Amino acid sequence: MIDAGVTSLVRDRELESRRIREATTIERRWYGPENRIVTYADADRAIAEGRLVHVPFGQPVYDLTRSEVKYESKQLNLLTPLAKKLLDEVMRKWGETRGERWPEVRLAVTSLWRPGEMQAKLARSSYWAVGEGESSHVAGAAFDVSRRSMWIGSEGVRSWDETRTRFDVEVFGKMDEILERVAHEGKANVVVERLIDEDRIVPSVSHVCVNPNYES
Repeated sequence: MIDAGVTSLVRDRELESRRIREATTIERRWYGPENRIVTYADADRAIAEGRLVHVPFGQPVYDLTRSEVKYESKQLNLLTPLAKKLLDEVMRKWGETRGERWPEVRLAVTSLWRPGEMQAKLARSSYWAVGEGESSHVAGAAFDVSRRSMWIGSEGVRSWDETRTRFDVEVFGKMDEILERVAHEGKANVVVERLIDEDRIVPSVSHVCVNPNYES
């Protein structure tokens, strides 16, 4: 006998995987194999040539989650200059939006550049990740903003457990407005990835891939 709940869960994940794959089709057109930065050696060369730049930790209106922007003890706080420029624009608009209402809220950026090995591992274990040869993260052209947690407190605080809160409809609704505008203006492809388990389907991250023709 097949458990109907398990069958439904598997089906939901298959549908979500298909939805994400279809929604990111344009990214595979924008960033082909020649754009991918697969290894750490490739990343070092890209940094030296100015094709990747570092994204600093501890920004006033957002921060990078250290446990997730890391692989094999190496920090992965890297993006292409164009993607970094888009991240700066998005977060500048968030800073203007949060105003006095949420002065201590900083959004959490969970993914930037990923080496090919990490992306391949995610694709094997996750229903939402495309393969290493297809991901805009491997090109350094995409970043993910958490939809489930955010930083609360001063920018000097480093303990995630002490400073995070769960989903906030209003905060993430405002972020949605910013990202929808960016997508509507043709600056990026934006996909909301969803977490699916036995009893819930909820937004997990907003995946943002910069258009190679982006202009701020």
